[in-house]
Amino acid sequence: MGEIYSYLSKIGLIQQVGVQNRIAPLCILPYLKASVGAEELSIVNGTIRYQNRNVSSSFSPQEATVLMVLLNRKSVLVTREIIARALWKEKWIEQYSDWAIDKLFSRLRQSMRRCGVPSIIIRVKKGRGFQIN
Repeated sequence: MGEIYSYLSKIGLIQQVGVQNRIAPLCILPYLKASVGAEELSIVNGTIRYQNRNVSSSFSPQEATVLMVLLNRKSVLVTREIIARALWKEKWIEQYSDWAIDKLFSRLRQSMRRCGVPSIIIRVKKGRGFQIN
């Protein structure tokens, strides 16, 4: 444990302030919050829960569909095609639009922030898809 502490201190991730240790720099805090946020976001009995609160009503039906697809495949890349199939079912080819998917993710992130879920937990893999870690 001492070796890990020494290494983290050496690279500047832990700073000693008086007698206390502090994680630094502050720019990594959003990423730390996101990793915790991803663990606290789940599906229970068909409802979206964050920190044991039902937040399903915070999302539109399309946003909820996409979020459930991502949560059911945590840590796995979810392609745009999978998202399109979930949204538009058998008509996905006719209705497919990168713009519509991007716009939906923009609205999803806004809805997540409104109910306290860190939107940074959704990672974009440019041109390939999306992922929640």
